[in-house]
Amino acid sequence: MVGAQMQHVPYRITSRMQTDMMSGTMPVSFQLLPNVLGNIKAGHLRALAVASKQRPPAIPDVPTAAEAGISGFESAAWFGFLTPKGTPRAPIDRLNREIAAAVGDVAVRTRFIEFGAEPIASTPDERGRYISSEVFKWRGIITSGGITLD
Repeated sequence: MVGAQMQHVPYRITSRMQTDMMSGTMPVSFQLLPNVLGNIKAGHLRALAVASKQRPPAIPDVPTAAEAGISGFESAAWFGFLTPKGTPRAPIDRLNREIAAAVGDVAVRTRFIEFGAEPIASTPDERGRYISSEVFKWRGIITSGGITLD
């Protein structure tokens, strides 16, 4: 999006990447906030921007990519509970209610935020639409970028 040329360096564990970042072996990385939040807060790593729509509560002084001048760059990791296709709706709805209740609990929510994650409850149908939109979004970016699997 900004014309920068970068080389992908795969790491099996995030701690090794962080060591390389802190030693100056690697100049930049894209990471999930919970993986690096401790070293950001300790001042060992510097967050340049976050790729989310809004600044996360765990690091409110770090700008979003849009605020840093890169409009349209938005990426967020998400985790969800999924069931096999064909699972009856009743257990899905119950699981969803229980998860929504947990996410709505102040103590649970606070703990997630402390780790740099933001818990979000949605309906199964909303989550399905979100997953479909993510597949469409990233498929388009991969195709337009000429990215291929080796």
